[in-house]
Amino acid sequence: MKTSKPNEYDFSAQINKSGNIYFEASEVFKFRTPTPLYGLQPYSVGTGACESLTSYICRIADEHRISVFSLINDVVNPMYNLGKDKSCCSRLKNFVPMGELSRNMVIALSLATGSRNISACTLNSLQGILGANGLYSKDDRHCQLCFDEAIISGDLYYHHIWNIACVAACPIHSVQLINSKCCSPVNNHLNASSRKVLYGVCSVCGSIGYQCGDEKLITASPVEIWRAQQVAQLISCLPDAENTFTCEGLFSGLNLVIESFAYGSLTVAASRAGIHKSVLWGWINSKHTPSLRLLLDLCMAAGVSLVSVIRGEPISCHCPAINVVPLKLRTEKVAAEQREIKLRSALNAVPPISLSEVSRQLGLESSALRRKFPELSTCVVNRFRQYLSDQKSDRIQKAMEYGQSLIKDFSSRGLSLTSRNIYAETGIFFRQRTLLYPIIKAGPNPDGSP
Repeated sequence: MKTSKPNEYDFSAQINKSGNIYFEASEVFKFRTPTPLYGLQPYSVGTGACESLTSYICRIADEHRISVFSLINDVVNPMYNLGKDKSCCSRLKNFVPMGELSRNMVIALSLATGSRNISACTLNSLQGILGANGLYSKDDRHCQLCFDEAIISGDLYYHHIWNIACVAACPIHSVQLINSKCCSPVNNHLNASSRKVLYGVCSVCGSIGYQCGDEKLITASPVEIWRAQQVAQLISCLPDAENTFTCEGLFSGLNLVIESFAYGSLTVAASRAGIHKSVLWGWINSKHTPSLRLLLDLCMAAGVSLVSVIRGEPISCHCPAINVVPLKLRTEKVAAEQREIKLRSALNAVPPISLSEVSRQLGLESSALRRKFPELSTCVVNRFRQYLSDQKSDRIQKAMEYGQSLIKDFSSRGLSLTSRNIYAETGIFFRQRTLLYPIIKAGPNPDGSP
C-alpha cells in the first residue's frame, strides 16, 4: 500500500515532529461574545464628568445611523421588553434618569452592548436614599468651556452633572452653566429631516459644541462652586454606590450631624440651615427621602461633605460662608367672627365673588371656610354659579341676535356666509368652537326673530 507524504500544511504532523511546544500565554485567548449593538463605553465613568444616560443613548443611535425612536422601539424594546409606553420611552424630554424606566433601560443596554458601567450614568443606585422630586432640570444646560475642550479632544458628550437641578456651575472651570439653545439666524437653521439628535450638537443649526450660542460666561459664586464640587464627588462614587451608600448610613450621618452641629436639636439645626423643622423631622423619622438641594444646605451649614454624610461618617470640609434667610413665620389665624363677616358681605357683593376669592382675601384655604361655616359657604358658591350661568345665557343671546343680523346683512348684499367673508367683513374667526358657528349654520329663523 502506497503511503502519501505528510502535507506541509498538516499542523498536527508538524507539531508531532517539533516535539515540545511552548505558548506565550498561560491561557488560550477567549473571544468576546457577540452583542446586538456596538460595545460603546460611557465616557469618564468614575469621575465627576461622567456621561449622562441620555447622551449615551444618543451616541449609540448615532453610531448605528438610526434615530433614537428606532433604537428603542425597534431594537431594544422587542428584545428586552423595555416598557409598555413606547412613546414615553422614545422621547428624551420625558426620560428621567431615575426610576423603573431608567432601570430597565440600563439593563437592556447592558445586555445589548456588553457594557457594565451604564448604571453609573444614572442615580438609580441612590433611589430610596435621595428624593427624585425636583432632582433633574427640565432644561438642557452645559458648560461652554467643557464643550470647547471636547471639540479639540474629540470626546464630545453631555455630562451627567449638568442634569442635576441644584447644580448651577461647572466644577471643573468654576463658571455658571448656560442654557443649550441656538442663537444663530433663521437662514442658518436646518430642515427637520437634516437635524441630528446628539448631545453636544445643536439640533437647530448643527453647530458642534453649541458654538452658535451668544451667552457670556459668568464666574460662579463660592456657594455654587461648592455645590457643584460636592455633587461631582457624589457622581464619581456611583460605580460602587450599591456597596457604599445605604439608607441606614444616611440616617446615621444625619443624626451625627445634628448631634455635633446643633447639640441634637432639630429646631436649631433647621434654623441654621434655613430649612423647615418638619422637613428635617421627616428625614430623621424616615417619613420621606431627603432632597439633594436641602441636604446640600444642611451639609454646608454644618461644614461637612455630602458624600461623608450619606456614608454615615460625616467629615468636615471647607465650606463657604452662607447667609441664612430667616423662615417666614406662620401668620396668625383669622378670628371666626371675621370669617363670618367676610362671608356675609360676599353674599351682597356686586358682582358676586367666588368662595376661593373670599378665602384668598382672608389668607385661608377654602376648605377651612367650608368646615366652619358650611351653610354660608354653600350660599356663596351657589350665588357665584348662578352669576356665571346668567352671564353665559347673556352671551348666547347676544350671539344669536348678532348672528341673525349678520345673516340678513349678507343675504341682502348677496354674499355667501364663508369663513373668509365673515373674517373680512367683521374680523371674527368663524370656527366650529365659537358661539357664532352653530347659529349661522342653523340659518335664519322662520319667523325672522333672533
